Amino acid sequence: MKKPIIFSVFFFIITAISSFGQDGGVWIDEIIEPNTRLRGGNLEINGNIYRIFPNSNLRNVDLTGANLTWSILAGSKLNGAILRDANLRGSNLASISLPEANLQGADLSFVTLRNSYLRDADFTGVKLLGANLRNADLTGTDLRNADLTGADFTGADFTGAVLSGVIGLNEIIEVLPDEKDQRIVELETRLAEYQNGRAGSIVIDSSNGQAIITFNIEESEDLKTWQKTGEKITKTIQLKDGKKFYRFALDK
Repeated sequence: MKKPIIFSVFFFIITAISSFGQDGGVWIDEIIEPNTRLRGGNLEINGNIYRIFPNSNLRNVDLTGANLTWSILAGSKLNGAILRDANLRGSNLASISLPEANLQGADLSFVTLRNSYLRDADFTGVKLLGANLRNADLTGTDLRNADLTGADFTGADFTGAVLSGVIGLNEIIEVLPDEKDQRIVELETRLAEYQNGRAGSIVIDSSNGQAIITFNIEESEDLKTWQKTGEKITKTIQLKDGKKFYRFALDK
């Protein structure tokens, strides 16, 4: 019975010593979530101690080279933070705020970044293999030479993002047209609804330099079903030479 006890104590001592010798910082009061196996706690690095928990305020902190693997920082604010060469592999960063943060060379493989706000962040050379970027806002981000192989960016916004040298770019190109086509369909549907709403209400005709505009007056009890009242207003407008735009506004 003594051998297993001695072995386990020896293993614990080696683990504790190695953790204090890591360049990625030292975890203090580390807490492991039993269901997800993700961790939180206090991390000492670069001469400071930071709380690594969901909804943490870590604006403008320096976490260069930090070992944050399998951490849970969902909903946290890291606006302007420095995370160069940090290791966040497997972490939960859902709904995180990272605008203008510096993540050059960081490892974010298999992280969850869904619904995150990442505008204008520096992701140069970042590893995002297998990451969940669903509905993330990547507007204006610098993704040069980043590896997005196997990442899920359904619904992500890449407007103005720098994508030169990105690995997995073909996957982005395949997704973006689908999103754009879907948006076009939505807008066409909305336009058809507007047109249907106006059909029969405004009739415009023009000939011999004149535009005849007729307004049919309708009424409704529920704003869905409209009935003509039989009344209408007709106005003739003399058109001027050249291209002109007209609009009609009701007096208050």
